[in-house]
Formats: sequence, structure tokens, C-alpha cells
Amino acid sequence: MSEQPWYASFWDCCSPAGTCFTACLFPCITYGKTKHRLRNNGDMSDHSCCNGACFTMYCASCFCIGCVPIAMQASDLREKHNLEGSCMGDWCKAMFCTCCHLVQQDKEAEYREGLMQGHKQQYQAQQGGMHYGRQ
Repeated sequence: MSEQPWYASFWDCCSPAGTCFTACLFPCITYGKTKHRLRNNGDMSDHSCCNGACFTMYCASCFCIGCVPIAMQASDLREKHNLEGSCMGDWCKAMFCTCCHLVQQDKEAEYREGLMQGHKQQYQAQQGGMHYGRQ
């Protein structure tokens, strides 16, 4: 199976503005949100902005190695959804364009996990059988 292109462009990191703002000022929150989305197949019902992944990213940043969890998450995202790219590309983006890479990961995870949720919901039977509208 061939690799798929990314839905979210790396250079489209200013949209949406809220995600861009959070990724630039609080990268650990954006990282934690994306990690939660990937671990829970898009289910954000029990998400907390200060979760374990957020704390991990914060600690890594304190030791100037914040690019490590970001690059690893990008690799996980690529593998899970068969996206094009390379390990070296993940590391370069994480080291030199951290905010853009976090925004891309967040948008891509939201899109891909949303597609998976859509497929699950598409085949669920409705309660009460079929209903016909008045004519």
C-alpha cells in the first residue's frame, strides 16, 4: 500500500489561529491534545489540557530536548495513518520548525481520526427502524 499525502500542509501553520497561538506559546498543551487524540482514536470526551503527555513534553522542554517527543509523535502519526515522510524529516521539522510541526500534527490527527470516527458511525444501526416523512 502506497503512502498517502498529508492532509494538513506543513506551511499552513497559521490556520486556525487558536491552534497556532497555543502551539507557539504552550507547545506542551498542543502536544498533549494530539497525543490524546491518537491514543483514543479521536475520542476527546475525557481530554484534559494538562495530561501526562503534556507533562512529558514540558519536562523534555525544560531539558532542551522538546524536539524528541514531537518527532516521535510525528513518526507514530505517519505509521498509524500510512503518511508519506521520513524519520529524518520528522526530526528536522521538530528541531527547526517546532510550532509548524505541532500545528500540522494536530490538524492531521484531527482530520484522520475524524475520518475513522465517520466510518464507525456510518455503519451503526439506528434505533427504531426506518422512518418515513410525510408527503
